[in-house]
Amino acid sequence: MSAQAPFWKRVRFASPRESVSTRLTLTLLPLALIPLLIMGLAAYQRSRALLRDQVVVQLRQATERQAQALEDWRTSHEYPLWGATQSQSFANLASDLAAQLSRPRQADELREQIVERLITINERVAEGLYTGLMVVRMSDGLILAATPAFWEGDTIAGMADMPTTASHVTRDMAFSRATPISLFTVMPFPSADPALQTALVGMSNDARITTLIDEVGALQVPSSELYFILPPDTVASYDPIETGQLRIVRVAAHPVLDAIPAAPSGSLEFQALDGEQVLAYYQWVPQLRAAVVLEMPQAVAYAGLNSLSLFFILLLAAAFALVAVIVPLATRRSLRPLGDLTGGAERIAMGDLRHRVPVARTDEVGRLATAFNEMADELQALYRGLEDRVEERTRQIRTAAEVARDAAAVRDIDQLLQEAVRILAERFGFYHAGVFLLDEKNEYAVLRAASSEGGRRMLQRGHKLAVGKLGIVGFVAESATPRIAADVGADAVHFANPDLPDTRSEMALPLRVGSRVIGVLDAQSREENAFDADDLMVMQTVADQLAIAIENASLLRLETERATQRRKIIEVSRQISEQLGLGEVLLRSTDLIRRAFGYRRVTLGLQEGAEIIVRASSATSPTKALRLGTRAPIGQGILGRAVGLKAPVMIPDLAADERMPLISSGEAEPRSLLAVPLMTRGQAIGAVAVEQAEPDSLGEPDAEILETLSGILAVAIENTRLFEDMEHSLQQVDALYRRQTRGVWDKVLSPRAADPRRSSFEYALRAGPPAASEDAPLEVAIALRGESIGAIRAEVPQAPSGWDELDKDVLQSVADEVATALEQIRLLDETQRRAAQLQTAAEIARDATGLLDPSTLLRRAIDLIRTRFSLYHVSVFLLSEDGEFAVVRESTGEAGREMVARGHRLAVGSRSVVGQVTRTGEHHIVHDTAEDPYHLLNPLLPDTRCELGLPLKIGQRVIGALDLQHTVPHAFSEDDVSVLQILADQLSVALENARLFDETLHRARREQAILEITGKVRASADVDSMMKTAIQELRQTLGARSARIRLVPEGSEASGSDGRASSGPAAPRTEGGA
Repeated sequence: MSAQAPFWKRVRFASPRESVSTRLTLTLLPLALIPLLIMGLAAYQRSRALLRDQVVVQLRQATERQAQALEDWRTSHEYPLWGATQSQSFANLASDLAAQLSRPRQADELREQIVERLITINERVAEGLYTGLMVVRMSDGLILAATPAFWEGDTIAGMADMPTTASHVTRDMAFSRATPISLFTVMPFPSADPALQTALVGMSNDARITTLIDEVGALQVPSSELYFILPPDTVASYDPIETGQLRIVRVAAHPVLDAIPAAPSGSLEFQALDGEQVLAYYQWVPQLRAAVVLEMPQAVAYAGLNSLSLFFILLLAAAFALVAVIVPLATRRSLRPLGDLTGGAERIAMGDLRHRVPVARTDEVGRLATAFNEMADELQALYRGLEDRVEERTRQIRTAAEVARDAAAVRDIDQLLQEAVRILAERFGFYHAGVFLLDEKNEYAVLRAASSEGGRRMLQRGHKLAVGKLGIVGFVAESATPRIAADVGADAVHFANPDLPDTRSEMALPLRVGSRVIGVLDAQSREENAFDADDLMVMQTVADQLAIAIENASLLRLETERATQRRKIIEVSRQISEQLGLGEVLLRSTDLIRRAFGYRRVTLGLQEGAEIIVRASSATSPTKALRLGTRAPIGQGILGRAVGLKAPVMIPDLAADERMPLISSGEAEPRSLLAVPLMTRGQAIGAVAVEQAEPDSLGEPDAEILETLSGILAVAIENTRLFEDMEHSLQQVDALYRRQTRGVWDKVLSPRAADPRRSSFEYALRAGPPAASEDAPLEVAIALRGESIGAIRAEVPQAPSGWDELDKDVLQSVADEVATALEQIRLLDETQRRAAQLQTAAEIARDATGLLDPSTLLRRAIDLIRTRFSLYHVSVFLLSEDGEFAVVRESTGEAGREMVARGHRLAVGSRSVVGQVTRTGEHHIVHDTAEDPYHLLNPLLPDTRCELGLPLKIGQRVIGALDLQHTVPHAFSEDDVSVLQILADQLSVALENARLFDETLHRARREQAILEITGKVRASADVDSMMKTAIQELRQTLGARSARIRLVPEGSEASGSDGRASSGPAAPRTEGGA
């Protein structure tokens, strides 16, 4: 076998572009060439700047001379006119002409004299100075006299704004005879009358200005061009060679016009009107409101640079070539010793931590080799330690997930806590693990579960710690922040427990639901410094999940207790409603309430006049029942105070309340009392009181129970009173009529003996007075409060004589008593119906865990997972009700929204990742979608290359799957799977919490509807309104299209036509029958 080259030689120059020599050369070349290039460009720019400054100086000097020539030309316009206006006679002629305009003959004579003088003035000045002269009235600009004469009568706008005491040269005059660049020289005449104020005006037009341009053009710099810029948009230039005329150009913008506001003079580089790049200098002449511009083509100005350009280029090329050769040679020679070191470093980087780099030098390279060898030693030790730590942390995280998953499946709090501390102690190796829960007053943290022998002893004696006062547990319970005691001997907060003598370090974590602390998770170890920040993070996750599970179990227990109480209330109400006698109702109700709800004593008193008298009392030994007949004034004692206030009265601790209730001495007297008035029709007819032996043992739940039962008791007592009064009256009437009509009833009922199959009575619904004739049956209406509810019909076959008045009176009396009896029976039926429908009057407690709506919860969770793990797509599937399909509930991205809109689903156990996960309850990874048969291609997600499915489980029950997809094959590692499985377990717990919250909310709404219905029914005044209210509320609550209540005689069959009360679109007319 041929000898193989060393590893470092095989990988050293795998890519020349990646070698240090190449990279250093590529780095140094720009560092050397860029300064050369910068120096060359700087020299070129400096030469150009010097040449520009030289040209600008020449242009500036020429421009300033030309501006001065223009100023001299302007002054020459003012002087001749100033001398003329100093003549008093001339001024008088002008004033007289302005005053005599209304007299044509005198005005013409004056005008002729003025015109002669104007001609004389024009002849005296230099030839071509003025195009015309005129005398103008300043008030309105009217030309009074002028040369040429045809200007007379025209007006010059703007004369009224001119100063009347000084001369002025301007271009801003509106005159129809003016050209675009005409120049006006205004010289006012002295005048005492403003209305006759006149001025001598001279105008020079384009032809006169071209003369000036010819004069100043001789001062120009060679190859330059002179022109004037007249704001806002006029450029005037004169070419005497080609056109010989003044050229006027209108421009929208010009660089000089833009630069004048910032500086009245200066140099610019811009593109001229003919498109050529020029260098110009300008000078603003404020007296004429014009700028003198002298420009030179840049090609002419910078012509001297052309000879230097070739020299600069050759110099840079030579420098570049020299640097490009020297730098690579120098870098390769200097870096050759690093090649050996590179090979060794690459072997270490590839994972060969046993390899060491040979050390043969003492310079920097040798020291670097020694450092690499030391680093390899440290890396080897660190890698081994990290493997152990990752394995330990993974085990802890899996334990936390297992605790959270099992906690979500257990509903009994004690079993939940005991199982949690057992798992934590076994998996984490704790010396002791315990769970403390806060009592109702949040004063003590009470130990509820422990894993050690010492902890079990503490449980037996009811171990508890004061919140904020004793031990680390008390500190954490008050501060709601975790705490670690690395060395309990040096920790000032640690409480030395004799049942746990081997404790050396301790960690306590708050059990929080939202911002509320419900307990503390305590872990202790035999070793010092056994807990660190990573342990704290893992255990806090366990504590949070355990807190949620405890809260869910507490809510479930509370809901169960409330449901039990509701069933007890309904059962007590039913049994009370079954009692017909007042004494039975009183005695039975107190005994039922005491037995059902475990009170020490229940007392019921009725108001009679200004006193309340105890009529029933039931007690549990050794407490004695109150003596019946005990009296107390209204407002005294707990019963009297409840009746007087017409509101519940509670005494949490009898020893602290000076107002003594109605009690008798006994061996064990109650110490906590509660009384509720019995209200009917807004009046208190009595009160019922419950008592317990322990102080503060009665609370709002007891008040809600008693308030609900008090309404039922009040109705039952009132009904039994009415029933007893009615029964007594009926017995009296029956005895009276029995003695008077025995003979008559024998005759009336004699046909029944002959024909047993015939009925003695018939029920009918017939209104109106009794109907009778000598040979017809006798019929009497059964009326109640003036309304006919039936009739009694008597037939006597072959009557020897007709019905007399005594027969009618007897039947009428019987009908009246029957009506009273029927009304009482209806009242009893009403009471039974109320008792069956009444529910607790307490408000349903809201879920305290603060869980969100499931859709919102899932959407936020998958968005967070997709963002934090940089995933392509995340979906949550939940099993359908029949468990056959996994239906997508929430999904990320546009594709996810499309899947949700379509109702995308996969069969459980199907040939897909989600199907396998929901069938087996285990995770499944598709490292490469092109090779795995379980990947199901989704056209909405074409870029998927790797897929991971995780089960959502509560205990051992699979409720769905979390599907994650990536665009890179083999994207999910085992660590990713562990972490994501923990997230899936937490998501499962959150979904279970949301489901429990939804069930509780649904139940609360249903019971609230029942409570509202029963409240409205109980407020009804009579049978008809009660039934109408009940049927209307039930129809609206249940969403029924129509509803009906029927009343039928006892023992007979219901008929669809005997509707007592009905509601709905097609409800028939309400009728009654018995």
